[in-house]
Amino acid sequence: MNHAITIEVQFFLISILWGAFILLAYDALRILRRLIRHNVFIVAVQDLIFWVVASVFIFSMIYRENDGIIRGFCVMGMSIGMVLYHFILSNLIVDVITKIIQTLLQPFAMAVKMMKRSFNFLFKKVTQLLKFITKRLKKWRLSVRISLKKKKQVSLVKRQKKVQQKAQQKALENKKKEEQKLTKNKAKETQKEKETQKEKETQKAKETQKAKETQKAKETQKAKETQKAKETHKAKETQKIKKGLDQKDKSITDKIKINSNSKEKLRKVH
Repeated sequence: MNHAITIEVQFFLISILWGAFILLAYDALRILRRLIRHNVFIVAVQDLIFWVVASVFIFSMIYRENDGIIRGFCVMGMSIGMVLYHFILSNLIVDVITKIIQTLLQPFAMAVKMMKRSFNFLFKKVTQLLKFITKRLKKWRLSVRISLKKKKQVSLVKRQKKVQQKAQQKALENKKKEEQKLTKNKAKETQKEKETQKEKETQKAKETQKAKETQKAKETQKAKETQKAKETHKAKETQKIKKGLDQKDKSITDKIKINSNSKEKLRKVH
């Protein structure tokens, strides 16, 4: 037989084995899903991750055995291996392994059930105790609240009384202060009135003094004017007298001149 044909036959058989191995790995997921319930979303995520990893392994196998060249008989061999494994061994292996694991896990499951029962019993007892305690606490809280409300009311009444007393005291103090202020203001007003009266009196006295001084000045001015008038009258009279005397002197001198002239004329005539 040709060497190339033997290599291709080996590659075909290996691809069949890889197909069976991939489904065997997927059966591990099926066993896990039978033992533990999974959500639809988790199953989809598991399938996606599984086939991505399987594609990586398949490509690595093709790259190692056939230099990365994908051949049709390789795909056909893998599909044949998957179909043969699925119809011959898949369900049997899954059932047997799940039964073996379940039998091995039965004592643990029984222990877990016992633990659950005991835990549920204890949980019920604890919940009953907690309910009882909560009821007691609620009653105690209600009693405490009522007592606190009463204390608060009493304290509020006392505070209100104190506040009223303080307000009354403040009102009395304010009244006293207002009365003191009023008395002080009245005293200040009286002092101001006295001062204004004194100022008015002093102003009146000053005005009277000024009036007296003005009267005296007027009288002195009048006296001075009268004296001046008298002096001017005397001066006028003296002037008139002097004029009269001068006129008399002139008339006398004229008469004397006339007499002297007449005498000279007479002498000349003689």
